[in-house]
Amino acid sequence: MHIPARVLAFLAIILLQCLPTLAQAEPGKPPTAATWQRPVAVYTFTLYYDTPRGDAPEKLARKLAADPQFGFQIVNKPDLLAKDKRTLALTSIVGNVDSAYKPPSLESLKYFGRGLSVAQAQALQTSAQVLTLVFAYPARDALPNLLRANNLVLRMATETRGLIWDDETREIFTPEYWQQNRVATWEGQLPNAAHHITIHAYNEKGRVRAITLGMSKFALPDLVINDAVWSLSGPLGNTLNAVAQRLVEGQRPERSGQYELNLANIKHSAMRKHVEDTVVGKASGRGNVQLVESAQQSGDADNALLELRFNTSAGTDTTSRQTAFVTTVYGAQADDVIRVKHDAALREASERARAKLPALKAAFTAGLPPGETLSLKAPFATPTGGTEWMWVEVTQWQGNQISGMLRNQPRDVPTLKAGQIVNIKEDEVFDYIRRNPNGKSEGNETSEILRKMQKG
Repeated sequence: MHIPARVLAFLAIILLQCLPTLAQAEPGKPPTAATWQRPVAVYTFTLYYDTPRGDAPEKLARKLAADPQFGFQIVNKPDLLAKDKRTLALTSIVGNVDSAYKPPSLESLKYFGRGLSVAQAQALQTSAQVLTLVFAYPARDALPNLLRANNLVLRMATETRGLIWDDETREIFTPEYWQQNRVATWEGQLPNAAHHITIHAYNEKGRVRAITLGMSKFALPDLVINDAVWSLSGPLGNTLNAVAQRLVEGQRPERSGQYELNLANIKHSAMRKHVEDTVVGKASGRGNVQLVESAQQSGDADNALLELRFNTSAGTDTTSRQTAFVTTVYGAQADDVIRVKHDAALREASERARAKLPALKAAFTAGLPPGETLSLKAPFATPTGGTEWMWVEVTQWQGNQISGMLRNQPRDVPTLKAGQIVNIKEDEVFDYIRRNPNGKSEGNETSEILRKMQKG
């Protein structure tokens, strides 16, 4: 989005006074409050209007700000040195909105539009007016003041018929959707953090990087998990949300950065139920992570950043430790290994699968859509001279060499564990599974034959 010069000036002041510079971040070092917790919570909400509203929105904002139930002091720029004030700075733009504060595109609205109809999404493209609202107040009062700000913006959007853009999470809302998710989900003075942040996950050099946006509204750092794989994105996403919730609720890491996540300790009852419902079997619902400072990358929020690492979980590399953590906390199990002799039907199914490898390789090299996974079945030698055929979720594919995360828990290969990054060869691949983000899949014909053979 294109941000007006005046808003950019606000943000420049905010960053200079509130945040450590990127050079001050020490990646891998345990965090301290001085380096990652903002003294002031500051963020911007923006109202978009499809037709001109004149000075009515700004007048209403000033009126509501003066109302004791909100109590925001109108200022020309956020007064970040006033430790006991909650302030609101306004900027109104009428006309030339597309060049001054370009609305999100129709394509991006497929992912970041919340509750918009097709007509609203189309009207948004030719918005006639915007009003930006920059809130700032001491971090110690972040929760009650965020609730006030959410309610103020809801009143604004409802009474002036505007759409609400959250600059921090990069989402746009109808007033109805905002009320249902940003206002109604509070339990007293306690928010459900997952409804106030968002998680962006994307491919990065064959792995997945998942990062939160929006924690600055709580005067807290955003969170990131690096070097993951898509098959772990569900439980690791729950982990990001759960750690965010506990930070919002006041739990802080130890000086070493160690952080005990206990799902049962989440105070927000709806959030606690949501994550506990994902726990299966005899999983503990608790585990340890380490929070360390992390360097920002292009596209990240203008906020301090903490990386979640899983160093205390068993494993030989990052993904095996992530897998061990997920298994301990949520009970996710590795795929079973099925052992039978290969017959003619199985070999024929494998040849049909192998015939599709060139197309699969081309698709993977071009870049699979976020959330889509490709797993290949390959042989692994056992110490006794046998072979175990196991699934590998592909993270790299160059020539005949393929790397990926082992999906199975080996039975007879003691040097390997589920979640470990392994290397296989393209000319030894036996089958494939391509899973779409919507849950549909293709391939895996040999597994059905194997199951029938095992039952027989």
